[in-house]
Amino acid sequence: MTTLTKQEERVLTYLQEHTEINPLSSWQHCGVYRLAAVIHKLKTKGYDILASRKTTLNRFNEHCSFATYSLGGTNERSS
Repeated sequence: MTTLTKQEERVLTYLQEHTEINPLSSWQHCGVYRLAAVIHKLKTKGYDILASRKTTLNRFNEHCSFATYSLGGTNERSS
């Protein structure tokens, strides 16, 4: 079984306890700044993680989009 880094463990636990994770919640709750990199590593280790894009207005009233991630239905491994 492949071992997980501390950041991977925190992100995976957050995903298991919540519906989804995005870059802001990743930074605030997991201390992970580069969420996409951690998600990529988890995917290469066999975790089924789905990505979607959301769009919102930022504090300058400009449209911006970001990725959100959730667990898929076929996660064979557990933390």
